[in-house]
Amino acid sequence: MEREGAGAREAILIVDARLNTAERAGSSSETDMGHITFDRAKMARLVETKVTAGLLNASIQGERDAKALLSQPGSGQQYGDHKSSAPGQPPAPDTGHMRTATQATLEVVRGGEDLVTHVVTNVPQAVAMEKGTERMAARPYLSRLGSDHGPDLAHAFIEGAKRE
Repeated sequence: MEREGAGAREAILIVDARLNTAERAGSSSETDMGHITFDRAKMARLVETKVTAGLLNASIQGERDAKALLSQPGSGQQYGDHKSSAPGQPPAPDTGHMRTATQATLEVVRGGEDLVTHVVTNVPQAVAMEKGTERMAARPYLSRLGSDHGPDLAHAFIEGAKRE
């Protein structure tokens, strides 16, 4: 199994078939050996590269899915021109600022033993909408990515890992 690297091929399995020249001459009791060596370090690098590519692709899909959730019209109260979301639904679009501010980080970092990437929203009301407040029920959308879009994210991960 070989991996195309930066201009070089990196072997994961190394096959070494050596013929003992002393045995050919009949002076040794050793037998010919073929060695197959599994290079764990190279495999670990390959796996990490594939996982990183898969995570980045899943993160981009997560951003798309979150923005789709934030594009759904509300079915709650009408406030002037804006129809709010009902409790439990994703926030209904108003200005579009929360949807625009929702982004994949496009960076994979170590979180202990895990590799992690994020879909984030950096608007002040995001936490209140996601978790709710004393006066308002939650309107989750980021926390719904895993439950509502898990198969999409898994597919995106696999496709990203295949491309690398």
